[in-house]
Amino acid sequence: MTSSISWIDRDSLDATLARFGVGVAGRRPPTRAAEPAPRPSAQLSEPAEIPEFIPPKKPLRQRLEAFLSWLQTLSGSRVAFIVDRDGLPLVDRKAAPDLLAVASSMMELVEDINSQLQLPIGKAVTLELEEDLLILQSVETPIGRYIVGQVAAHSMAREIQQAVRQALRRAFRPQISSEQVVGREQ
Repeated sequence: MTSSISWIDRDSLDATLARFGVGVAGRRPPTRAAEPAPRPSAQLSEPAEIPEFIPPKKPLRQRLEAFLSWLQTLSGSRVAFIVDRDGLPLVDRKAAPDLLAVASSMMELVEDINSQLQLPIGKAVTLELEEDLLILQSVETPIGRYIVGQVAAHSMAREIQQAVRQALRRAFRPQISSEQVVGREQ
């Protein structure tokens, strides 16, 4: 373990991230004299028009799977998932269990900072990994708070983040046609 005032052990985090193919385990931190290589534009340019997510009229799991497909198409992410506050997955695409736990812990930390220090922190957190970004968004849905996570090469514009939160809320709302309403007179 490295000496740090942080509760995060960098070597342990690197090893955890390497288990699901992100970063390089055992890498040595750069010396202070070394300048990091400039990254290509880290901001995903906003598309001319953000495609609307229309959830299929299917059970919740299939609506959430459709949401992840829409998200990966929109963002180009290679890993995507939705977890609850305890890090338990609702659906995921190539997400390792350790990544889900990290996502939950990070969002819990952000909530603690918001409540204890009353800092104006938004609904999204981006963690720079060795070669990618871990992007997490906290979303309040009709049935509780969930975390949308993805591993991508680029961050997302605020407008895209807002569209993602709105799309997930729509995925959680069942679409009931008038024929399905119980007790409705025809």
